[in-house]
Amino acid sequence: MSRKVRAVVSTVDLRCCWFYGLSGSARKRLERHQEPEEFDDEAVSVADSAGTPSVNSFDSSDDDVDPGQEEIDDTRYRIDDFLEQTEHKSSKTREKGVEGLCVQFCKTYLPDVMECRKETLLSAVLRMLKRGSDAEKMGSCRLAGVLLIQLGASDDAEHYLEEVRPFLLSTLLDHTKSPSLRAECARVLALGSFILGAGVASSEEVVAKFEALLHSASGSSSDSLVSAVMSSWSLLLTCSDPHAIIPRASSLVGLFMKFLGSKEPATRVSAGEAIAVIYELAWQSDSDFYSADHDDIVERCKELATDHSHHRSKGERKDGRAKFRPIRLYLEEGIAPEEKMVLCKQQCLKLTDWSDIKTCEFMRDVLGSGLKEHLKENEFLREVFSLGSSLGMDCERSALSKEEKKRLHATMKTRRQMDRSGARDKRSAVF
Repeated sequence: MSRKVRAVVSTVDLRCCWFYGLSGSARKRLERHQEPEEFDDEAVSVADSAGTPSVNSFDSSDDDVDPGQEEIDDTRYRIDDFLEQTEHKSSKTREKGVEGLCVQFCKTYLPDVMECRKETLLSAVLRMLKRGSDAEKMGSCRLAGVLLIQLGASDDAEHYLEEVRPFLLSTLLDHTKSPSLRAECARVLALGSFILGAGVASSEEVVAKFEALLHSASGSSSDSLVSAVMSSWSLLLTCSDPHAIIPRASSLVGLFMKFLGSKEPATRVSAGEAIAVIYELAWQSDSDFYSADHDDIVERCKELATDHSHHRSKGERKDGRAKFRPIRLYLEEGIAPEEKMVLCKQQCLKLTDWSDIKTCEFMRDVLGSGLKEHLKENEFLREVFSLGSSLGMDCERSALSKEEKKRLHATMKTRRQMDRSGARDKRSAVF
């Protein structure tokens, strides 16, 4: 075999190794970045006759690749890249790596990836919680919450919470830390306690810490920490025993009543929702329960449900009225709110009480726009909302993808142009 033929065969074999080891999209990216090479026709014919697969054969195999599996492989490659960024020397690069991991795990339920990389992810979270900047710590707190939802009620989730719990508690009680970081710690502590069960001793300790922070805060506080603590406390209250609420219900309502006059819209809404959850659980045990300040609370909710104060912005007044109308209606007439979320053509999530609504809002704050995808496949969330087993591939997507929308708009545009040109008579003129 001549030197030219051996060089061509070795090049083709090298391409075979690269192509077999990469996914479909990665192979396409490699082809775009490769420079075109000139081959001798005789040498290529010899290589093909020797049984070596040609490049065209790999191009034809891309059509047989499962799009779903290809997308999962690309997600794994992105997660590996983001994990490498979390170990970079630059703080900005580490922040981007944490944010990228949050995005990937928020938008998709990935149990297989968690099983393979759970220890690596945990070590990355702990490293940034202990030695990272405030931005890295906030990102790692968000990532810890998302990973807990990915793991669900399992031993791995309990192990995760045990590892990060000491840092979260110490940061939550440290008044020198930023309120935003303390708020993220409160959310992760509440989420972990909710997933593993609110009846254990560690969860009761978290509830006691939350109540101590609320007692020490003033009613006019505009700190984001107060809103996050009230929202986290309400989440843990949803899985509590209704009979255990009755002895403390009046004092708890009085505690949250002072926050209805806060200047911060999120604080007022969190206080109103917490009061609604307290009444809901108390009425399950005693239908005649009313706090001593019930009339004052109803009157205050009426004012917020019909707020027209000009010192607040128009959008703030509109959002506040929309939030407090169902709260006032529930406290005054006992009519529970109803919300609906369409997951796909086969299933719809209906929320008919304050406990489910509060739980869904908390999960939406953690997962963002990926909540719907998790509700389709995440076994833990489907168990929380009584949705049954995972739908899997049977659940069709209700929305079109970006490429499908482009093709649809192009087709509609062409049809409109043809209809208009056919209806237009260019040979006649009107004077």
